[in-house]
Amino acid sequence: MFCRSESCYPAVLRDLSKLYQFKEVFVKKQISQLSASQNGKVFGVLMALSSLVFVVPMAIMFSFFPFGVDRNGNPVEGPPVLIFLLFPVFYLVFGYIMVAIGCKFYNFMFKYIGGIEYEARDEQV
Repeated sequence: MFCRSESCYPAVLRDLSKLYQFKEVFVKKQISQLSASQNGKVFGVLMALSSLVFVVPMAIMFSFFPFGVDRNGNPVEGPPVLIFLLFPVFYLVFGYIMVAIGCKFYNFMFKYIGGIEYEARDEQV
C-alpha cells in the first residue's frame, strides 16, 4: 500500500488524520506559579471547617467533665469550653500563613529546580 507518486499523498494524509482523531494525546505540563493568597484562603477555610469535626464533639465532651479540686478541697474550674471554639480560627489563620509561605517558596524555587509536572490529555467529545 505504499505509494511513490504524488497523487497518493492526499489519501495517505487523510487516513492518518482519521487515525489521529481517535488517538489520545498526552501533554506534559508544569505548574509554573502558585497563587499564594488564593491557595492560602482555600486551605485555611478547609482546615477550619474540617477541624470542627473534632472540636465540637471535644467541647461537648469537656462540658460534662466534673470540676476538679485543689489540695485544700476547693473546687477548681476547668478550661472554658469556648476556648475550643477558637481552635478553628487558629487553624484558619495558621493554615493560610503556612500555605502562603509554601507557595511563595515554590514560586521562588521554580526557576532553579522546575515545577510540579503532570500529564494532561485532550478529550474529544
